[in-house]
Amino acid sequence: MNTVKIGGEFEAKTKGLIRQILDNHELSVNPAHCTVKEKAKYYSVKRKKKIVFDLSVEVKHPNANKPFLVCIVECKNLNKPVPVDDIEEFESKVDGIQDFQTKKIVIARNGFQSGAFDTAKTLGITLINVDEDDYNILLYKSEIKNSDKVQLDIENELEQLIKTALLPDKIQGLKKLSATEINEIAVNLIKNVDNNVLEYCMRTPLDKIILYLEKELSIKVCSDSYLVDYKGDVQLGYYDLKNKTIYINPTVLNNVRYPFVMAHEIGHLVLHSELKANQFTYDNFKDSEYSLFVQKNLLLNDRNWIEWQANCFAASLLMPKETVIARLIKTQSDMGISKQGRIYLDTQRVNKDDFRNIVSELSLFFGVSKSSMEYRLENLGLIDYPPISEEDNRGREFLKALSELSNNI
Repeated sequence: MNTVKIGGEFEAKTKGLIRQILDNHELSVNPAHCTVKEKAKYYSVKRKKKIVFDLSVEVKHPNANKPFLVCIVECKNLNKPVPVDDIEEFESKVDGIQDFQTKKIVIARNGFQSGAFDTAKTLGITLINVDEDDYNILLYKSEIKNSDKVQLDIENELEQLIKTALLPDKIQGLKKLSATEINEIAVNLIKNVDNNVLEYCMRTPLDKIILYLEKELSIKVCSDSYLVDYKGDVQLGYYDLKNKTIYINPTVLNNVRYPFVMAHEIGHLVLHSELKANQFTYDNFKDSEYSLFVQKNLLLNDRNWIEWQANCFAASLLMPKETVIARLIKTQSDMGISKQGRIYLDTQRVNKDDFRNIVSELSLFFGVSKSSMEYRLENLGLIDYPPISEEDNRGREFLKALSELSNNI
């Protein structure tokens, strides 16, 4: 099949899907006010002639003679990454159109040259890379300068429309591992690095683990640039599945949050390298929600499962179960607590103080935050709570039911 035919099929598929979603009223604008065009022509005042574009979506008020917004889509079916020159050429072509507002999007099958992203950000162009072989996509979202709310809403919806129309959203190869299985995987990694760590209940040598991964798996670690997702929100860490690179936001370096962020990304590397998911989906996984009253992670979909597994792996890597128990016994022994290996926590001041002191000592030893240490102890079932009255139990069940109901709304 020649490249002209492939490119034509790509454009035709995109056009058909956009038209279908418009007809299904999945955008806030009336489908009757939108026109999807293939090989659309628009007059350029710069070039003094009409310019042909691959695809466009025109949004026009019923009584208007011309659209107030046109989303112009350039489909690049090259056998190499799109060069910067093509981005600048596209901008020049669109910039000459002055009769209406424009939204510019370039979709490519083989990625973009490194300088294309900086150029696109400066010019306000959205870049989308589609790699159907491994379901990989990189979506770069530029800043929207126009402050008109209606236009902003339509622009955002159009970007979402194109993403969902072109890309598979399913995650393939996800194993629903239990916490016990994940702990075993993390423990085996530690043993491969240094078997003495677990035998002598030592602190996990995170630096050694990183060096091991760099040597054995050719993993790269970068921490020289600030990370943001496609919405512009700050990311503390990120694992680039395709390029086998872990990125850490420099703001967490030399910070108590760093070990967990790094271990979390290592979790994605170890557990999820065989997944097939488009990069847009992978990049924007959300942490599984933790319900205060239900007291469990709400694993409602694949994304929840993946983030929960990475969190569980991080906790197991930094705070292995057997080491936690051993260090808990030693800490309680040093404090003169007779019953060791579990923590009894009720409303008595002495028990509350002991609990805080134990958490503080263990968090210092393992190099994690107090909240992470407390969660790990809770997760391992090492905290004993006193039995509650029937009345209190009914109250807790009510809150539990209310929490479950609110999560289903």
